Order: sequence, then structure tokens, then C-alpha cells
Amino acid sequence: MNQICVPLSPVDAIERLAILTLRYDSAIVATERARLRGELTTLGRAIDRILPDSADPKKAFYEVHADLWSLQDDLRACVARGDFGPAFLALAQSHIAVLDQAEALRRTLADELDKGGSIQ
Repeated sequence: MNQICVPLSPVDAIERLAILTLRYDSAIVATERARLRGELTTLGRAIDRILPDSADPKKAFYEVHADLWSLQDDLRACVARGDFGPAFLALAQSHIAVLDQAEALRRTLADELDKGGSIQ
């Protein structure tokens, strides 16, 4: 695998690790799981160097993105059925709310990392 180095904020790296974990957990093909495992290992080592041992914000990002993926699947199913009624609108509103949760999580984590405080 070719690799490139790009500047990445700690919050973006942590969120990326959570998304990779979600993709790994849902991957069925062995070659895809192996590739994702390599990426998880590399990124995980880098993140371990910047986070306190007690910190695990990856779980919160994982849960938010799992919710987003589920909502997106449900929205796609509505689109495939041509259903743009109340169920679709409720799903779209839920999707926006979860996006807002993800952004709040990013801001909170960034503030905690900037302060050098503990991460919940």
C-alpha cells in the first residue's frame, strides 16, 4: 500500500480511526479486512502517542458514525422505494441531529486536547 503523509488534527485522526474500525467491523471480504487492519494499526499507534492512556474518545465517534450509517441506509431505502413522506422526513431530521452531535463531539474533544485536560 502506498502511503502519503498529510497534516491532520488529533480530532480528525481519532475520528478517522473510529470510521476505519466501523468499516473493519462491517467488512466481509478477508482482503478488505486485512487492508483495514493495517491502516488501523498504523493510525492507532500514532493516536496512542497523543492521547492519555485513560482516554477513549474513539468509542463516542464510533457510535455516532454507526448511527449515521444506519440512518443513511434507511434514507437510501426510502429513496429506492420513492418514499419521501413522513418517514423520510423523520429520518432526514434524525440524520441532521446526529451530524450535529458529531460536530459537538469534535468541538468538545478539540477543546479538551487544546487545554491538555483529560478526555472523556
